[in-house]
Parts: sequence; C-alpha cells; structure tokens
Amino acid sequence: SPSHDTIFDCVERFLIKFTDLFIFESKYSQNEFHKNVGSIESKEIVNYNGVRFLNFKKEYQYLPGSKLKLASFGLLRLLKGHDIVLGAMGILKQKNIPFNYVIYGYGEEEEKLKKMIFELNINDSVFLKNISDNILEKMKEYDFVVHPSRFESFGYVPVEVIS
Repeated sequence: SPSHDTIFDCVERFLIKFTDLFIFESKYSQNEFHKNVGSIESKEIVNYNGVRFLNFKKEYQYLPGSKLKLASFGLLRLLKGHDIVLGAMGILKQKNIPFNYVIYGYGEEEEKLKKMIFELNINDSVFLKNISDNILEKMKEYDFVVHPSRFESFGYVPVEVIS
C-alpha cells in the first residue's frame, strides 16, 4: 500500500492546477518543493520570514544535572525528522544526562519510532502522545521545544513556541 508521503505528494501534485499562488517562506523550501513535487514557477513567490520579537527575553537557565524537559510537535512522518532527535536522545542517555522527551503527533512513522525508542533503550524517558487540544499551553510545559525537519527551513512551531 502507498505511504502517507506518497499520498501527500500525489495530492500536492493534483492540487497544483487548482492553486492560484504558492508562497514559500525561503528559497530552500521552494527548491525542496521543486525537488519533491515539481516546479510551478509561474505561480510562486518567496515571502521570506520576517518575524520580529519585541520585548523577548530569555527566561530559562539550565542547571547542570537537572532533568531536561524537551518536546516536539508535528506529524510522525519521515520528513519531520523525529528519528534524528531520538538518536540525539540516545546520546544523552549514554552520557547520563537526565531528560524527558515527548513527541506530540500521529502518523505513519509511529511504529518505527516506537521501535527506535526501544532499541535505544530510552523508553523510560521518551514518550509519544497524540496531539493536544491546546498546543500552545503544552509548549509552555517544556524547557526546550525541538523542531526537527528534513524539509522545512523554518517551520512555524518555533514561532509559536516563543510567541
């Protein structure tokens, strides 16, 4: 059976003819779209991220030896890169750095990620949860929100977490 990535790619290709304008937040995202879906140059623009943070101040200071509270938010798809972070969590475990890491999401990679968590022996510190009703409130519970991605040059999750 086709993977969700294949289905998403087919849907995106199909919708090209019904879409008036494609807006990319970076040249990188535009190039990746061209590589993975196709070129639609006559109907696309790049609108670079123009995020300004007024009165933003760092409020967190990590104390060595304290337990890190980390989370990620996003679909469990290969292109989201959750497996990359799990590899990093395996390194934290090897170095005896205490942490809890929660991935909020659902998708086709769930079983693969569960297997990786077990194989890295991090199942006492890494948890998969479905999407929460109030993501913005959940984000406040963590010291760090990790946003892995094989595709997005700058996703919206980092903007949401600091807003």
